Amino acid sequence: EGLGSIIFSENNEVFYNKVQVFNRDISIHVIKYFAELRMKEQEIEKMKKKRKSEKVPFSAEDMETLNQCDWKKKCEENSQNGIVILDALAATALRSIRYLKEIPGVKKVIANDMDHSAVEAAVKNIEFNNCDKSKIEAVQGDAIDLMYMYRGKNAIFDVVDLDPYGTASLFVDAAVQTIKNGGLLCVTCTDMQVLSGMKADTCYQYYGSLPIRGKYVHEMSLRILMNLLDTSASKYKRSVKPVLCLSIDFYVRVFVRVFDVPKEAVNICQRRGYVLQSTKCPSFFIHPLANSKNKAIELNGEILKCPQTGSSMKIGGPIWTDPIY
Repeated sequence: EGLGSIIFSENNEVFYNKVQVFNRDISIHVIKYFAELRMKEQEIEKMKKKRKSEKVPFSAEDMETLNQCDWKKKCEENSQNGIVILDALAATALRSIRYLKEIPGVKKVIANDMDHSAVEAAVKNIEFNNCDKSKIEAVQGDAIDLMYMYRGKNAIFDVVDLDPYGTASLFVDAAVQTIKNGGLLCVTCTDMQVLSGMKADTCYQYYGSLPIRGKYVHEMSLRILMNLLDTSASKYKRSVKPVLCLSIDFYVRVFVRVFDVPKEAVNICQRRGYVLQSTKCPSFFIHPLANSKNKAIELNGEILKCPQTGSSMKIGGPIWTDPIY
């Protein structure tokens, strides 16, 4: 698959999911983009510091010079200053191997899994692909414990990838803390029965939101997941900014950047809202939770009646109401 290969056992003891090939392919493209953007941002900061020491303002000409750089080539040439990736639930390490071999500017990949047989398979696959062992490491451990170990001032990961079977909600609190400022968090959830409203009580248990089974179910699933990520990050004075949010087949996949921006964390209520769905027709409305002054917006009686049919409204959410890309 891609530039990576894995050794198959007859019993497929360590699960290989063929359906997730597109997931891995799109992840490589997004992380490539992020690696180049990260390198560019670092060079901009260096240039600004240089200009400050020279007591000269950072100019539009400086920015134009940087914009003309071949950042892909710079990533390839400066992998020692490249990104560090955590594949938190790596299984066979196929995803980790592909990240190392297909993304320019990767400094190191940590392929973690709790299962002993999975880690053994990962080690064999790393050797089978002739990977530089100084740049990729298979480790056995609890993903949550590992991420908590490298949080705050100990953060080393530029990219954290969560691709579990089912919900990723269990790992989110640790993930939003372990990632470096401006880092990329990649999250997959395959529990679409939960997110789509077939198990609304379980959705509220995992994600803190009530889904509605409407025609917009796939977008609402993404916005429920975004709500969880942003809510979790805000506890630590961080906020998330979506790069790409996708609903594919039986799962959702989101790519967000996590920033240390206390002001945005405080303004979290401005990015929240509820879905009001008519019980007699397809009409639905988004009711924002708060205004620009972080004051609650009144939910009056008129809003709770469908303007088309006069019927009552079902309430779902809260959801993320900002753009999802």
